[in-house]
Amino acid sequence: MTPDDFISTAEKLLADPCNEGDKRSAISRSYYGAYHGSIESLPDGYTPANSEFQSSESHKAVIDAVARWGKDLVPGRTDAQQAARRLSY
Repeated sequence: MTPDDFISTAEKLLADPCNEGDKRSAISRSYYGAYHGSIESLPDGYTPANSEFQSSESHKAVIDAVARWGKDLVPGRTDAQQAARRLSY
């Protein structure tokens, strides 16, 4: 699935009528859309190693990679760093 596929599925789950389970599933699909979109957005050299994707810390590895990318772009807080910070909550 692509990031857009996850987001599209989330939108379909929220179509009327929807129940709590649909809403929870939509949140989950939206999260995974953002997660996979973040991975696709990382330039070469910043994508976590395959071994990091196999660990229980795979999501943290992506957040850390976005933060590293941001630090290398310009000094100070960048859009990439802010995105990484928002994803870490």
